[in-house]
Amino acid sequence: MALDSSTRAYLRERMKRADSILFTGAGFSRGAKNRSGVDMPLGKDLRPLLWNLCYPGEPFADVSRLEDLFEVAKSRNRKGLTELLHAQLGVDTESIPDYYPMLFGLPWYRCYTLNVDDLSDAVQRKFPMQRELKSISAISWHQRSHADSLASTLEIIHLNGILSEAPDQVTFSPTQYAERLAGQEPLYALCAADVLSRPVIFIGTPVPNPSPKRGGEAGPSREVSLTRSQMRQKLEKNSDKI
Repeated sequence: MALDSSTRAYLRERMKRADSILFTGAGFSRGAKNRSGVDMPLGKDLRPLLWNLCYPGEPFADVSRLEDLFEVAKSRNRKGLTELLHAQLGVDTESIPDYYPMLFGLPWYRCYTLNVDDLSDAVQRKFPMQRELKSISAISWHQRSHADSLASTLEIIHLNGILSEAPDQVTFSPTQYAERLAGQEPLYALCAADVLSRPVIFIGTPVPNPSPKRGGEAGPSREVSLTRSQMRQKLEKNSDKI
C-alpha cells in the first residue's frame, strides 16, 4: 500500500514523539530463515509438519486445523513438538538482513507481535542496538520492564507466548486466544489501550476492524498496514521516513 502525504507527515511527526506502536504478524519474519535453513514459516507451512508428528505415514488432510494438530501433537509427541517448534520458529541469526535492526531501531513506544518466534532476540544477538529488545510473553508477563527503564528498552510483547516457553505457554488459535482473554490478562488490556489511543503500524498481519472513535476525539485512530517488503523498501530508500 502507498501512504498518502498526510499519513506520511503524521507518522513522521509521531515518530518524533516516540509514541507509535509496531504490531507484527507472521509475514514480518519471512525475511529471515529458521534453524532448518528455510524461510520462517506461516501457519499453513506448519500444518503438514504437525500432521506428520500426529499421524506419521498417513496422507496429509488439507482440512486439518493448526490448533487441532498442535493439541494432538502436544499430547502424543511432546518432545517431537518441542523440537519441531524450535527448529521451525527459531531464527538462524546469520540469516537476518540488516533492515530488521533498522526497523526495530525506530523510536517505537512499544511493539506487539502475534509471533512466537525469537526474531527480536536473534536481531539483538547479531546487531548492536541502542535500546535493549526485551521479549515479553503475554502469558508469563512477570518480566515486564520498570517504567524508568523504558527509554533504554523496547518491550516486544508476544501475545501468543514466546518460543522458549513452548509448548505449554504458547497459543496457536483464536479459540485459545478467547480462553486466555477470559482470564483477564493484563497485557491484552494494555494492547487494546495502546491500539485505541496511539498510531499503529501493522506489518505482516492485516489491520483489524477499525477501532471506535476515542472519547473526546473527533477523528478515527491512525492505523497503517504494510507488507514486510514495503517497509524494507521505505527504510532502504530513506531511513528517516516511514
